[in-house]
Amino acid sequence: MRIFAGDKVKALMQRLGMEKGVAIESKMVSKRIAAAQKSSKAANFETRKHLLEYDDVMNKQREDIYGLRRQLMENPTNASTWWGDTGVARDLLADTTKQYLNPNLSEDEWDIENYKVKIPHRSMH
Repeated sequence: MRIFAGDKVKALMQRLGMEKGVAIESKMVSKRIAAAQKSSKAANFETRKHLLEYDDVMNKQREDIYGLRRQLMENPTNASTWWGDTGVARDLLADTTKQYLNPNLSEDEWDIENYKVKIPHRSMH
């Protein structure tokens, strides 16, 4: 009751002399509680549905990356797939750079700090 009914319902119940913990035997109240439960279940179902959709996307991305990794490990001579002029690593770097250092924005709007986190600098010692 405290989740779906507000203070108005609580005040009404007290005015009617209802005591805490006593079962409510009213068709109207029972129907309202059933409707609230149905609404809550529907909302929870939608949340779970969106979570599963998100999880499916993550699994697909994981499978793709692991597949590329496996190909590189099994046949290292195909490293150009990763590092060449049209390689995956180059594409990822280009996409990440555009995301954080978007050429359509002024330099003041670039997110340099997060770019540094995504693309760590390696010193050449």
